Amino acid sequence: MDLSNTTQDINIQKMYAGIHLLEINEIDQSYQCFLELLQNGYESPVIYYYLSKIEAQRNHFEDSLGFINKAIEINSSTPEFYLAKSIINMNMGSLNESLHNAKLALSFNPEYTDAQTQINTLNNLLNPAAGILQEINSLNSIALNLQGQNKHADAENLFSKVLELDPENFIALYSLGMSHIHQNDPIGAIQFFETLQAKFPNHELVLFALGTCYKNIGQYKKAIEYYDLNIINNPSYSNSYHNKAAIQQQLNQHKDALLTLVQATTAVPDDYQSLEGQGILLSQYKEYAKAAEVFKNLYDRNPSYPYIQGNLLNARLHNCDWSDFEDLTNEINQGIHDGLPVTNPLTLMTFCTSADTALACARNFGLHKYPPSSVTLYNGEKYTHLKKKIAFISGDFREHPVGYLIIGVMESFDKDLYEITGIFTGTPDKSPVWQRFCCAFDNFLNCATKTDLEIAQMVRSLEIDYLIDLSGYTADTRLNVLSFRPAPVQMTYLGFPGTLGLPYVDYIIGDRFTIPDHLFKSYSEKPLQLNFNYLPRDTSVIPSDQVYTRNDFGLPAEGVVFCCFNHLYKITPSVFKLWMRLLLEVEGSVLWLMQQSNPESKENLIKSAIELGIDPLRIIFATRLPDIRDHLNRFRLADIFLDTFPYNGHTTCSDALFSGLPVVTLYGDTFASRVCFSLLNDLGLEILAANKEDEYFSKAKFLATNPNELENVRNYLKEKIVTNNWPVGSQKFSLEISKVILSTK
Repeated sequence: MDLSNTTQDINIQKMYAGIHLLEINEIDQSYQCFLELLQNGYESPVIYYYLSKIEAQRNHFEDSLGFINKAIEINSSTPEFYLAKSIINMNMGSLNESLHNAKLALSFNPEYTDAQTQINTLNNLLNPAAGILQEINSLNSIALNLQGQNKHADAENLFSKVLELDPENFIALYSLGMSHIHQNDPIGAIQFFETLQAKFPNHELVLFALGTCYKNIGQYKKAIEYYDLNIINNPSYSNSYHNKAAIQQQLNQHKDALLTLVQATTAVPDDYQSLEGQGILLSQYKEYAKAAEVFKNLYDRNPSYPYIQGNLLNARLHNCDWSDFEDLTNEINQGIHDGLPVTNPLTLMTFCTSADTALACARNFGLHKYPPSSVTLYNGEKYTHLKKKIAFISGDFREHPVGYLIIGVMESFDKDLYEITGIFTGTPDKSPVWQRFCCAFDNFLNCATKTDLEIAQMVRSLEIDYLIDLSGYTADTRLNVLSFRPAPVQMTYLGFPGTLGLPYVDYIIGDRFTIPDHLFKSYSEKPLQLNFNYLPRDTSVIPSDQVYTRNDFGLPAEGVVFCCFNHLYKITPSVFKLWMRLLLEVEGSVLWLMQQSNPESKENLIKSAIELGIDPLRIIFATRLPDIRDHLNRFRLADIFLDTFPYNGHTTCSDALFSGLPVVTLYGDTFASRVCFSLLNDLGLEILAANKEDEYFSKAKFLATNPNELENVRNYLKEKIVTNNWPVGSQKFSLEISKVILSTK
């Protein structure tokens, strides 16, 4: 095998990855990618050219000049290199040298129109009035360097001097606007961009900047107007489509957002970001087959595109399509090990068994998507409240598993000791549980249309002592609120079963089984352990009295009914094989699953069952019931609940146990794989938990083939629930969680 060719291919692929990262404005990652190539001994004039381009974007023109000179040393006949050097010279105030290099660029390619344009510009500058123009250019150059060093006040002083000499100077006006944006002052930025628009009404940078300013202050209609104007006049300017679609998604106009992204790829076929956005939106529509096609197309065209492996795997898992499952998961694990952006942490939970890998993934993803803000709102001030102020932020204060779990706890907090605030970032559904949340908090703030900074400023103005995120890396998350550090103590709990890997989240709430002491090292937060399972229940919601028979749901009157009502995307090929083996060895048994809205998932599971020798009639699918009490009641028709691994059922396993249905689970090291193990320990039924696949299979088969033992477990469960020994009541839970929260001081 010719290893040199292999290394060459890898280096070239990494170089293209660096170029793509720059195209999608991931400047720091692109820069690091190119530097690593040089450190590994791979030199190319293209690498030096792009390093020069990055330093120029950062306004580091001395460094930019050094890199472009190296590119010219290696290849002295490339016109693009000389034009790049000419532009750098101009920014540094060296107009004559800039003109010389522009002429060199044109000499190597007489049809190079960009070089001719540069020459014309420089000739206009080098006129009898060039003294003033040179001073303007010099002031701009110095100011841009200062701006690149975040010395905004010094830079603004110099830009203001430029405007005294030339009130319509594009560089000064644009840079002053960008300076205000970088300092989180979009309102202050608008005046500079509006001045520019009056002179350059269709300039793509100006229109995009105005759209972004209005987006940042929550004036979404105005922002979209500017993005639309930019799209009409500059149809290949991809960022306008991206930001417009992002606003439409935030306003729950998902179909419009999808159409915007389709419009983007029609105008710019290689707009990979818009292609990714289409796949994500199709997934939100539960069009997972179409989403998988989009992601596979993107993966084939650009396998280095950030998070494409995880997005492709996620779409396929929702279809129970296990194509290339092993190869894709191996690629993701290796990518995480190499520090590459290959998947989000939520998708990783479906197959990851290593808590350390989960931490590495969370850090990669979190610091990329939700980096710490340069603005810190809480700076050590001392609050003197009569009551401790606790705020919970979530998009799930509605009909949602998290909503059902936490509502009873919120209603039970001691309001004489604590002031409880709910920050709702989702869409109100007017459901009974949403109405309960409206009444449960001392303050219920509907913040779906507010910006992250606005919410953070609200938290700071309310002097919240403890800010608790309930979403993590799930839908409607607003982790950027926490990035501004608006509260002295910040935590994550319940909505996302794992570490976030973020430096501004101080604590994670779990219990001694979900986060045992020996796994503390695998969490960036300091773990807090409740004295019982971390998953609360609203015990006021109980199974209905409706009398159901197996026939009502297409189940056989006789035989063991194995059940799993977890989301189908949690089913992995290895677990499904174990289930099919159980059906083969337990005569007359069936498997009862929860049908999803996408028909492909059912079709693929049936196909896999047939391949493993199982009659498809032995796989029965349940449809959703509108009343959760009827859903809980329905569990009682099954005999044994089979949990998924490594992403356990959490709310669903709690529901099954609360309904009196025994659960057999498999656990590992990750938080997501230990939740049911913790529930069973709470009940004293840890005998039903296994940490090896063979043991999991044996426990399930033993119960299925020993009806007396199965009945004993059922009776034991019933006694625990009837005598109120499980689950913990909302009042006791609120006391325990408030005690744990206050222990952090």
